[in-house]
Amino acid sequence: MDPPHMWPEGLKREWGELDNGSWIGMLGDVFRGKKDLAINYFTVTHERAQYFDHSVSYTQDGFGFAIAIPPPLPRWQSVINPFSYHVWLGTGLVVVFAILAQLIITLGQKDHHTTIFKSAAYVTMVLVNQGVP
Repeated sequence: MDPPHMWPEGLKREWGELDNGSWIGMLGDVFRGKKDLAINYFTVTHERAQYFDHSVSYTQDGFGFAIAIPPPLPRWQSVINPFSYHVWLGTGLVVVFAILAQLIITLGQKDHHTTIFKSAAYVTMVLVNQGVP
């Protein structure tokens, strides 16, 4: 993430407005991707809300954060992307290990009444915090 927006000496200090079809000032830098975040006393206007994602104001003055609205994800990624590759890999390994452990435990029993499907269902019930029927 870039450092906070700092105004170089001699520059015009503009917060951000849509001027002749393009954003200028701090919000212009966020919109063009030069900065990741702008923090200031921004009034949330209809024009700004169309281009920026604002935080909820947490004081009566309307002080908040503004970031550029990211493009929407494809539908298939909206389920996968909340978690990183490492989380999915770890979850998969835990499920496989748990199923194998259940199979190893039940294979040693003389009279077992389970199948691979029942073992997988049992592990899934434990992972989603549901009771065993």
